[in-house]
Amino acid sequence: MKYDSLIDEVNNHYDRDLPMVVFSYPNNPEIHVWLQDNDNLYESRGFKEEGFVFAPFNLESPSVVLPKDKARILTAEGSTSIDESFQVQKSNDESDAGVYQNLIKKAIEAIQASDLSKVVLSRAIHIDKPDVSPVLLFDRLFHKYHNAFTYLWYHPKVGLWLGATPEKLLSLKRNQLKTVALAGTLPIDSDQDWSSKEIQEQQLVTDFIVSELEPIASKVSYDQPGTSFAGKLKHLKTEITASLRTEHCSLSEVIYKLHPTPAVCGFPKDLARKFIHDNESYDRGFYTGFLGVINETTSTSRSTQKRNTENKVFRSVVKSSELYVNLRCMEIEKEGSIVYVGGGIVSGSEPLQEWLETVEKSGTMMSIL
Repeated sequence: MKYDSLIDEVNNHYDRDLPMVVFSYPNNPEIHVWLQDNDNLYESRGFKEEGFVFAPFNLESPSVVLPKDKARILTAEGSTSIDESFQVQKSNDESDAGVYQNLIKKAIEAIQASDLSKVVLSRAIHIDKPDVSPVLLFDRLFHKYHNAFTYLWYHPKVGLWLGATPEKLLSLKRNQLKTVALAGTLPIDSDQDWSSKEIQEQQLVTDFIVSELEPIASKVSYDQPGTSFAGKLKHLKTEITASLRTEHCSLSEVIYKLHPTPAVCGFPKDLARKFIHDNESYDRGFYTGFLGVINETTSTSRSTQKRNTENKVFRSVVKSSELYVNLRCMEIEKEGSIVYVGGGIVSGSEPLQEWLETVEKSGTMMSIL
């Protein structure tokens, strides 16, 4: 299908007020569209369904799934050129600068006085509702952030979200798992070296993921951290792979092992989550949750020919899942919009610098409005 025709299909479906998701994988020109054929709200039961899941930060709240068997699925190839016409705009609202920096100071005091090593603190930037269609906003995201997972997700009974996230939660195929440890943020044009604070923050994420995977894997391996680019920002990133033991290949088990990682919550997980619950002034909802295709089945076959026997065909069904952390995102409501940003706080954090980092991160979504 041609790209323009695909966009027309999405617009028509959205006008009918039906659930849908539009998404693209990093550094891939193909756009995927899932259009649900009814307005039912399907909740995931243990991440066992085949479909597209949209999960909240707090997994005690329901995760929404768009079942594959309830969807019309379309694909098209979009332009591979990066659109530079949208300049990076940043939030110029400093009304909560003092509040956010005071929250960071409180977190640093807690880290220095307890077993808490890191906590991720976020804030919600309230802005006017965009005066263009969500489909056009996705089109801008796709053409501006090819190196991110870009998406537009809508359900009339839940809401409308868009994002361009740099962070993969996991890829799982058979028993082979891939994930990343991502932390630290600098402008892409910065010639500044990674600080000890950022290196420490990234190492916490890596150590947590490895320690969670080792009990359920026969092998865990990872590279030295390198620099990863996402839009106008860069991050420290470590690629991690694991071969899971057969009895531990359940997608649900792996999700609960990894989510939320220290990159979006903190470490130790329980202490960080409690600090967030007690001190952040809002419910994150789907921000810092995760989304993507789960349990997608593919069939492979091969034939073997043995002397004096008939050809035999062997067929196997393979399940694969690919999930991304819901970062650099925004929620569009009837009366306005919310851009979500945050950052990791450790003992060496400086409140003003952490505030400025969230301002930089706001540019991902602000630049398409």
